[in-house]
Amino acid sequence: MALTLEELNQLLTHWENQIAQISHLEEELKTLNVKKDSVKEKIILNRLEFVGMTASELKTVLDEANEVLPYFTELEKTYQWAVSQRQTIQPWGATSRIEEIIERLTNQSLVISLGKCSPTRLIEHLLNSLEKIKLLIKDIDNTITSNKAALEISARELVVLQQINPVNQSENLQPVQDIKASIAILSLILKQDPLGTKLQIEEQVLSPLNQLGKKIQYLIQEKTRLQQELVERYPLLEELKQVHAQTLIVYTQSYQKGLLPETAAKPLTDNDLDALTQWWTRLKTKLAQGWIEPVQIGLVNWTKNVQECTTKEHQIWQVSRAVYEQSQEK
Repeated sequence: MALTLEELNQLLTHWENQIAQISHLEEELKTLNVKKDSVKEKIILNRLEFVGMTASELKTVLDEANEVLPYFTELEKTYQWAVSQRQTIQPWGATSRIEEIIERLTNQSLVISLGKCSPTRLIEHLLNSLEKIKLLIKDIDNTITSNKAALEISARELVVLQQINPVNQSENLQPVQDIKASIAILSLILKQDPLGTKLQIEEQVLSPLNQLGKKIQYLIQEKTRLQQELVERYPLLEELKQVHAQTLIVYTQSYQKGLLPETAAKPLTDNDLDALTQWWTRLKTKLAQGWIEPVQIGLVNWTKNVQECTTKEHQIWQVSRAVYEQSQEK
């Protein structure tokens, strides 16, 4: 099927738009500190040398563009030739001339690393490559800004968490110190590898900070719970003292009458009761100082001890009462 003049006009318009877009992109890239070295026919980055992931991604898009950039001058000449040839064709122009121009623009005549490529495909590839560079540079710049903001916000949040942290600081310094160190280090390399730093911020700052925040919220709730529990469990000690007072009376009566053997269990002493009272007071003081985990363990042990002492006092009361009543029956 013969190619028409209308098809040639459409193809030339497409080329004209592509070349205009490439020129526009080159101007945009200049504002992003990316420029074209006309001598070396390469696109170079006129800014801080990047490293790591950022350098790797930039190299990929720059290499892709620089692969086809040397052909751009030839592509412009091809376009100018096609336009000049089009101007010689009359509306009823020869089909062979139209086909010749379109063939020159679309045939697979160029060989690059991508394989055989037509001038039309190559100019589209160059446009796409420049667009990738622009988007990546903007992403890098935006990432630098967002990374800096993330680190600054994280530093402020860390200060707040330290202020509300109910745990004694000498007991729980390591997570705070680790996050502080990460913020300091990442702030130094922020502009060198922004894309890589973004991942490190998530792994070394944001995630640990989130975990620390959750732990501190738990500890705040746990401290409140322990404060309430200390108050609620103190009556256990009062109960023990009452049981002890009753036991001591019955035990003394039976012991003085020689009704109990020397091996019989003896009631608590005043020192024993004072020790339990002082233990409870120490737990309360330690909790106020932020020693939450030790108080958790200590309160369990104190409660168990008081309950065991109360049971023992009951048993002594029962034995003493039984032998006393038996002596009264005789």
